[in-house]
Amino acid sequence: MAVKLFDKMLADNPKTNGFVRFLTDDDLKLIRCLINPPAMFDSNKKWNLPISQDKAYIFNIVNNIRNGLDVDKLDYIYRDGLRCGMNKYAINMNIVKRIIKSGVVGKEHREEGTFCCLKYPQSNAGEIKAVFKSKIELFQNVYHDKKVLANDEMFKKALKLAGPHLKFRTKAGLQISLEKCHEDLNAYIQLTDDLLYEKVINA
Repeated sequence: MAVKLFDKMLADNPKTNGFVRFLTDDDLKLIRCLINPPAMFDSNKKWNLPISQDKAYIFNIVNNIRNGLDVDKLDYIYRDGLRCGMNKYAINMNIVKRIIKSGVVGKEHREEGTFCCLKYPQSNAGEIKAVFKSKIELFQNVYHDKKVLANDEMFKKALKLAGPHLKFRTKAGLQISLEKCHEDLNAYIQLTDDLLYEKVINA
């Protein structure tokens, strides 16, 4: 879905015309792969990324399938830990900044081949451990808390029951049900938490 939304941004925003003038189809393909990365090597052990192995480290920045340490994880672990009051295990912005600043490009050797990736010095071991410890605590004490799971299940059932009845307007002016909003991105982007909550409560 994230890739579809990226394509929608390019198609709908007139300002992207100037932006796209400087990008080739290969550049856009690379951006899509950075959002939703494929396996680095295919089933025949051949290099599978749309970029050379010397530049493969950029795949460790946004959505790191190699070890899970990327800016997206740092963002939500910091944000959720802060908002949930996890004083003991929450990472702070100093930890995030030190990790980001200390990353260096190095090489990883595998049976399939060698490629460049982001690596961190031993001096950052404590910060990196804190990130994954915080992630574990969030899953154990917040995301998988029995009350959270119960509320999540009730809300999913409410959305499923309301799916055929809640209507949203498409770009063409047609009405589309909640359960089919994923088929129309203009309807899909209307689905904010506040709007859904209001519609379900008032249905």
